[in-house]
Amino acid sequence: MIASSQSVDPTTQYAALQERVSGLGQQFLHFEQTTTRAFQQVESAISTLSAEVRAGGKTQWQTIVTSVGVIVAILGALGGLAYLPVKNGMEQFGSELRILREAMVPRSEQAERWRRSEEDIRTLQIELRRAEARFVGRAEYEERWRCRENK
Repeated sequence: MIASSQSVDPTTQYAALQERVSGLGQQFLHFEQTTTRAFQQVESAISTLSAEVRAGGKTQWQTIVTSVGVIVAILGALGGLAYLPVKNGMEQFGSELRILREAMVPRSEQAERWRRSEEDIRTLQIELRRAEARFVGRAEYEERWRCRENK
């Protein structure tokens, strides 16, 4: 995640996290209840199918096909419920990755910056050597001043 420059009160963060956790707990309970109901419906559909197959001597294809359709619909709904949080997480991850890629400096551009910095350092070293060559030490000036005073 990208960190924001604003400071947030720890109590506010704790309250927000607590609210999110309780919301997730409620969602999990709702999911559990939905799943339980779905399995009860599947169990009842299988029981009905079993009773109808036992009752008649011939195969009840219409009942079997209907029961399979109900089971497929329930399993599809459960799969959708399980897939939705994963999809949302992947979308969020993708958007964060996109932001990171936009902020990233390419290696070639970084290499060019390093090359320019090295050239600037070499130029500064050359200028420093030239300045040192033109530099006359204080001792030499003091010697000249003494010579002038002694005259």
